[in-house]
Amino acid sequence: MSQYITVYISVCNPAIGELSRAVSSAISLKSVVGEIILVNDGKSNDVHYMLPVLSNRCSNQGIKLVHIGFDEDKIPSGSDALASNIAIANASYQYVCKLDQDDTLVYLPEEFTGDIWLAGINTRYPHMPTIRKLITAPRAVINGMVCKKDILIRFPFVEGIEFHTDVCFILTCLYVNDYDIEVSDKLSYIRSEKKGSLTYDNPTITREIKRMFTLAAFAKQADIDYDDWRIYTTLIANPIVPLNEMR
Repeated sequence: MSQYITVYISVCNPAIGELSRAVSSAISLKSVVGEIILVNDGKSNDVHYMLPVLSNRCSNQGIKLVHIGFDEDKIPSGSDALASNIAIANASYQYVCKLDQDDTLVYLPEEFTGDIWLAGINTRYPHMPTIRKLITAPRAVINGMVCKKDILIRFPFVEGIEFHTDVCFILTCLYVNDYDIEVSDKLSYIRSEKKGSLTYDNPTITREIKRMFTLAAFAKQADIDYDDWRIYTTLIANPIVPLNEMR
């Protein structure tokens, strides 16, 4: 990769220690991280008191810190998709990476020249997942992902809380088949899983409904016709087809 990456964090009522660790993990990758964007997700705007310390920490390492507050006139979407889209639109660099406020970046590629690079995450499956697992056991697949900004502008994250917007994005990119997608072969992102998340506490029926809505959102965004949809449902039903064979 010949240029820096913009790392963005969607902020919602952050714990001081957690957000500080997340920012520090991005700073530790200063050889590739040129900018960190903190964007409020519409549910809170209480990060101002932390900005001086975080800004000084970034500037001391030659990294620009940008804070974007939410527009009071906008109705919060209930998910961080809106905040992500705002951060992406304001990113200074060609490549963009998402970091959750309570997670840790361990590694980012320095020589990557492709379109989309999926992080090796510590939970579920660190390498190329199957299509079925992407649907049935989503892993916040965009966390730690490095992606060209113009792709994220072309396919903005669909706002809503009733489906997995990250899974919808990846499925759409695979369907369009215009992009080079790689998966990290090493641990690059440590994800914090807490009680209260979909993984732990939501009943089975809630998960199933969310999966159905995810597939519906994908079909709408990608404008899939009936014949293609029949092919895709067959691939999704196959337990061993990896993502990169969905193309």
